[in-house]
Amino acid sequence: MTETIPEEIKTTKLVLKKRITVPTADTTPVKAESIAPAKVTDRNIATAKGLKVTMVIDPASIPNVDSTGMKKVTLTINVSNTDIQVTTEINAKSYRKALSSIEEYGADGCNVIVQGSMRQYGVIDDAGLVVQPKKQANAE
Repeated sequence: MTETIPEEIKTTKLVLKKRITVPTADTTPVKAESIAPAKVTDRNIATAKGLKVTMVIDPASIPNVDSTGMKKVTLTINVSNTDIQVTTEINAKSYRKALSSIEEYGADGCNVIVQGSMRQYGVIDDAGLVVQPKKQANAE
């Protein structure tokens, strides 16, 4: 029992299938000219998660603290010629290594650097303490 479908109905079904598969979204690219540039005013504000801090410290000012058995050493740093004072906690092992490096190179022969992030004013989080020897000029 085969049913014959008139030709007119067959084309109508095909056209419906084509309409279903045709995308309805507008896919034309947006021109760069149509996007308005940001206006620069004195009220433009951006946000940040924190402030990256890198400080060069006087090696002679690093206090010789006995950090044996401690996990962290609290260090308070006063910035010269300002009212700025920051506090940070340094890993005790890194602090001991820094003290021995300062002793090895001498206070005039090295640079001491504290790096960390400031998420709250006056407190440096995740700080590290590094001692770098100064390069000696060749006397030739």
